[in-house]
Amino acid sequence: MRNLDRQLVLISGGGFSTETEAYIDSFALNLCPKKEKKTLVFIPTASHDAINYIEKFHHTFREHDTYHLTKDELKNVELLETADLIYIGGGNTHYMLDTWRETGFDQRLIKMYEKGKVIVGISAGAVCWFTDVFENNQSFKGLGILKGSLCPHYESNEKESILYNEWESQSSDIIHYKLSNNENLHIINERIISKITVL
Repeated sequence: MRNLDRQLVLISGGGFSTETEAYIDSFALNLCPKKEKKTLVFIPTASHDAINYIEKFHHTFREHDTYHLTKDELKNVELLETADLIYIGGGNTHYMLDTWRETGFDQRLIKMYEKGKVIVGISAGAVCWFTDVFENNQSFKGLGILKGSLCPHYESNEKESILYNEWESQSSDIIHYKLSNNENLHIINERIISKITVL
């Protein structure tokens, strides 16, 4: 059996949470094994398991087999193993990472990434993959798979963008990436392959 590429699709803004039939979601699905019905697992931790967010995920991808893992279910490794695609939602990155580390989910997720599961992350679900995270005027460590830091929603959130720029000027040893709401990154084996701009 050949080794699968490690793939991340990192979404700054958009995706199923704000769009109907979003291009970037279709792009990610096309990276999965070529079968009509795919198994998708949603991780809504950053939103504090918001019910409406979870329901929107299931509705958007209703043509596939969809599941989600709430905070109390993060130890369900078996479900992750069956996934063709793992979708990590947006929200509070600090809370999400703290929760994952408390439950050991951070290491489980990294193992799924290393096994070649296609992983999509939006906003908090995107920035968490980097070594460094800046949010709400504080910096902290991410999962450390990608070197540097990512600022999503750049320029659309003026206050956060200004704070990020100030932090950037004080941390010149860190690689900084900034994405507007219509920009996304496709990463294969820890290398940025393309920036996808959705008009």
